[in-house]
Order: sequence, then structure tokens, then C-alpha cells
Amino acid sequence: MWSRALLLAVCSILVLAQPTMAERRVALVIGNGSYPSAPLKNPVNDAKDMATALQRLGFEVVLLTNANQQQMDTSVREFGIKLRQGGAGLFYYAGHGLQVGGENYLVPVNANIQSESDVRFTCLPAGMILGKMEDARNDLNIIILDACRNNPFARSFRSAEQGLAKMDAPTGSIISYATAPGSVASDGTGRNGLFTQHLLKNMATPSLSVEEMFKRVRLSVVTDTHRKQVPWEASSLIGQFYFSGSPDTPAPKPVPVQVASLAPQAPPTTPDLKSRVAGRYTLAKEGIKISFVLNGEELSATAQGGSPGNTKATGVTDIKVKGNGLTFRLNYRAGIFGIGGDAFWDFSCLVSGGLESIPCYYKSDRGDDYEGILSRIPGPPQ
Repeated sequence: MWSRALLLAVCSILVLAQPTMAERRVALVIGNGSYPSAPLKNPVNDAKDMATALQRLGFEVVLLTNANQQQMDTSVREFGIKLRQGGAGLFYYAGHGLQVGGENYLVPVNANIQSESDVRFTCLPAGMILGKMEDARNDLNIIILDACRNNPFARSFRSAEQGLAKMDAPTGSIISYATAPGSVASDGTGRNGLFTQHLLKNMATPSLSVEEMFKRVRLSVVTDTHRKQVPWEASSLIGQFYFSGSPDTPAPKPVPVQVASLAPQAPPTTPDLKSRVAGRYTLAKEGIKISFVLNGEELSATAQGGSPGNTKATGVTDIKVKGNGLTFRLNYRAGIFGIGGDAFWDFSCLVSGGLESIPCYYKSDRGDDYEGILSRIPGPPQ
């Protein structure tokens, strides 16, 4: 009896001593360089090379380059939905970033910034990414911001703040900056920025914890710049993470990179995507069931159900499938017992991988934003 208890105790200690590495890995990588008034040479290369490196390290990667505000906003919302499925999440951004009033913003290529007040309406708040990670409550998150370059709009700003402001890392996450808060980093002279160059070099090192990896990157950048640029982290990690396998775990297998449809010509729809989407789904959050039916090459849908005493689904219109995206309008009767009048939600869903669950975000006719999952119901459409 005593020996059995001792054996169980030893096994428990050994299990707890093992470095943990989330099985599922998802990443959103954005690189913006084609700014009309202040172009940057490296961010697109940085993002593409980072996406490739992460793919080799087992991440499911979505890559955006030269993205506008709407594309960045949509991708972050979809990323947040993916994080809710658990595992490790990584957000990487290279491009212009700036701070206003102590808040950090990532600058889309189409941002029209004439004054400081324009920033919050034309740029992506970095806090939005942290918020999605906090909401997801997944295992672990890594945020990498190579965005501490000179502010090209500084002349029209009231304040003289440089670089990015310090942000508190949500529990279970680590934020890495190309340089210390309030400081600026150069764009680099080679294919990659100096910070990302050393990230790419060290991420693939086996058995290197994420904290040790960032420490090695900092040492290399500080050495190369003669202490002019000092990468910096804010961490609240409560577990271990290894990009390229822990001392006792082999490196993860590569997965394909998904390039978001941001080019002038959107990628063609997967030939069988409409037939794959066809089926029954439930939007549990709203108590609604949707059935997609393929008639020839046309995808139609019906909807039923709703929240008792609040909404009643009446139909689905404006269905479009492009690239890996599914959009449609879900019409419903609002108010108690559906007597509050006609209303709608416009859905934007990401169809990738399996179709057991499709992450969506949707906007009401009043402009309110929501997120949800279309969960597949076994059986043919009805």
C-alpha cells in the first residue's frame, strides 16, 4: 500500500515537472509596408518569413500583408474565435505602430491620419488583440510587435510620444516589443528587420523556452546595435512553451499557411467549397438553426428558431462564398415574441479546415458586433 502511494506521488511529480506545450497552435501574422506617405521596406518580408517559420513549427497560420483597417479588424475577430477552441495563440505584427494617450495602435496601409484624433478611428487598437485573448481564456498567448518605428505622422500630433506604450500582458501571455516602450527601432537594411531576423534565427532552436528565446534575441539585437535598440517583454506566463519542442517532446509537425484574400484579385473559391458548406448548423448562442442547400451552383439557406420571447429567425439572404469566406444576412423578427419589427445580422464566417465548427462574427442592423460559432449538425440539409 505504501509503495503504491509512493509510486503515484512520484508519477505526479514527474508529470508536473514536464514542460507543457499546447497541442493546438494558431497564429495571425500581419505585415504592412505599402504606406502611401511613409513606406517601409521590411514588414512584408518579415511577415512572410515569420508565417513560414511558424508553419514549420506546427502553427495554423493566417497571413495578411498590406492590410487595410477592415481587413485587420476582421482578421483579429476571426482569430479571437479560433482562440476560444483552446491551445496556444500567437499574434505577430510588423509595420507602423504608434501611441496616443498611452494607448497603442497598429496602422493599416489605408489609414488617413491628418491629426492625432484620427488615429482611434482609422487604426487598429492593440488592446483589441489583448481583449480577444482575455475573452478566449485559452492556454497561452504570445504577442510580438515589431512596430516601434518613427511615427511618420508626428508633425500633426500634439504630443511628442515615441514608440509604443507599455501594455500589461493578460494572464497566461507574453508581449514582446522590438525595443523598449517609448523607444524606436530601425526598419533594417537587409531582407528582414533586425529584431525579426534574430527571432527567426532563435525560434527554431530545439528545447529553448519562449522566455529564453526572447532573451537570446535581446542579447543579439543589443550587441548588433551597440545598445541603441533593446527588445523588451512583458510577461504573465504561468506555463512553459517551446517553439521547437521541449527537452522531452519532439518538435510539432508543419501545417499549411493560409494567406488571407487581400490581393487585388481575390483567390478563387475552392471548387467544392459550396458543396462542403451545404448542411445543417446551429448558432447555439442565438438558438437558431440554419440549413444550407446547394441547388446546382447556387447556395440557398433557411433558418428557424430563435431566443424564446426575444428573436425569431425568418430567413437567410445575400449568401456569398469567396475564397475561404462565407457571408450572408440572417433576417429575424425582434422584440418580445417577434413583435418588435424586422431586423437582421450580417454574418462573415471563415471556412477553413474541418466544418464541424465555423467561426463567425456578425453585425446587427444597429451596428452592434457579435461573435459566434456555426456548429455542424450531423445529417443532410433539411
